[in-house]
Amino acid sequence: MDTAHKTGTAGAAYEMDRRVKLIEEPDHRLTQISMSGDQRSPWHVHTEVEDLFYITEGVLRIRMHNPPETREIRAGESFSIQAGRPHFIEVADKKTVSFLLIQGLGRCDFKVLDPQEPPTCEGN
Repeated sequence: MDTAHKTGTAGAAYEMDRRVKLIEEPDHRLTQISMSGDQRSPWHVHTEVEDLFYITEGVLRIRMHNPPETREIRAGESFSIQAGRPHFIEVADKKTVSFLLIQGLGRCDFKVLDPQEPPTCEGN
């Protein structure tokens, strides 16, 4: 199986099974992603764009701060995270999760947060 890599603006890389950019424009993008086992993203934040997840297979766990919250989203469900909210994603059941990630409107960025510091957002 091919493994895709994502590198954030702070240089932290993480693995996923599949990452296909379906649409990429200056102010929005649509990406198809598959992850399995212990794969997860680092804690990160997007300064301008909202993340909208639509799950096509499996269960995705999203952990967030400001305020602290954990959600598990199943196939056929969606969930959005507003810009500026620290979060990470992982495979909830350690099997496989596939989803569409819709990001916009605004400049798409990915700012990795220091794993030694608790995730926060300025002003919160």
